[in-house]
Amino acid sequence: ASITWDVYLSVDGGFTWQNAPNLPFSPGVPPRVDVNSVAIDLRNPEVVWVCTTKGICLSTSSGNKWRWRNEGLPENFDAGFVSFDLSDPSRVYLCSYQGGIYRSENFGGEWEQVSDLSHLRDLAVDPQDPQTLYAATSGGVRKSVDGGANWESKNAGLLELRVDKLAVCQSEPNVLYCASGSNFAAVYVSEDGAESWQRRDEGVPRELFMPRLIVSPVSADLAYVGTPFGVYKTVDR
Repeated sequence: ASITWDVYLSVDGGFTWQNAPNLPFSPGVPPRVDVNSVAIDLRNPEVVWVCTTKGICLSTSSGNKWRWRNEGLPENFDAGFVSFDLSDPSRVYLCSYQGGIYRSENFGGEWEQVSDLSHLRDLAVDPQDPQTLYAATSGGVRKSVDGGANWESKNAGLLELRVDKLAVCQSEPNVLYCASGSNFAAVYVSEDGAESWQRRDEGVPRELFMPRLIVSPVSADLAYVGTPFGVYKTVDR
């Protein structure tokens, strides 16, 4: 049996949930469309992106109305996740887990491929320099300083090269966190724009993956990781 992911909406802080209305597809109904991820723009919570196996949908009304935003994408594009450029609300990055990074300069009205980087797991945009991108891949951390046209490996200090999650601090863009691990889980911190990494995960269980990694937008010392056994917090970087 296969698992079908759906989209749910809460308007009371998560106490109750309902299926998001008016989606332009029916999850799991032929032709099959499954949901890969949902992203809410923190600058405007009415803006919601839904990445699916057939492209990407956008709502600007807290999920009440939706429309496809697939102009410029390959047919039946398997959209993995969205990353935001915090310096420009109209600039959005769309990534596929199989490979490929697309950028829109007009709020998803049209997409242009900026990289064919493969084995992509996460993408972070420097909040002060939108040309600087960081990618988490199965082969480590990659960095681009020209908007994704060229990439360099930034793995000094990483013991495991499968990097699952990556986060950059808004207040101190040179500080990044990453979570990695195939044989064991680990959290690393860089304080020099990913040029070097130090392992800092005392107190976090050595599980095989960490599905979530969040760093505070106001303090590089504060971060959270989500694991299969709960949420862990650091207050000392």
